[in-house]
Amino acid sequence: MERNAFTQGIRPGGLTDSYEVTVLVCYVLDHTEQPLTSQLLQEAVLKDGLANYFEFAQAFGKLQQDGHILKETGKDNIERFHLSEKGAQAARVFYDSLPASVRHMATEAVRIALLRQRREKEILTEIEKTEDGYKLTIRMTDIGSDLLSVSMFLPTREECEAVQKRFRSDPAYIYQSILALCLGEAGPTEKPVSHKEKLYD
Repeated sequence: MERNAFTQGIRPGGLTDSYEVTVLVCYVLDHTEQPLTSQLLQEAVLKDGLANYFEFAQAFGKLQQDGHILKETGKDNIERFHLSEKGAQAARVFYDSLPASVRHMATEAVRIALLRQRREKEILTEIEKTEDGYKLTIRMTDIGSDLLSVSMFLPTREECEAVQKRFRSDPAYIYQSILALCLGEAGPTEKPVSHKEKLYD
């Protein structure tokens, strides 16, 4: 493989060496405690212009072809990838060649992506058309019983989607706020904002 990577879309300080992109793919997989989908892995490697898509795709394909990355299919029928022992042993020797800032940004991108993925599984929403508007139902699931299940009426679908987005952005804070208000304890310390601001910020 040529060592000079395509530089289009790469931020200053990003990876312009094809071999470094390959090492970064291995680094991300090795420093994640669970297998990753190709989408999550791509998101981490391309985050903020660390590398470009062409180089990622080429490195990802070559690593699979050489047996350094293995694919597994979970019970949810989603394909995820992890390093083989051979891949881990070969790649760890070269991790220090990556700038520390690049390693940090990539692992942080994975952490955020996994958190978002977990939230999407834990927060279930449904928008139902009614005669005079829309009903939004939000469920906050857990291992056992639901932590929260609430339905509310809103005039438009756009407002339902805005509330849904707001809830997903910080479900723990909203849940704790509702619980505190229902128990008669101190409410949220955040400065109140208008109804319109809460929906559309």
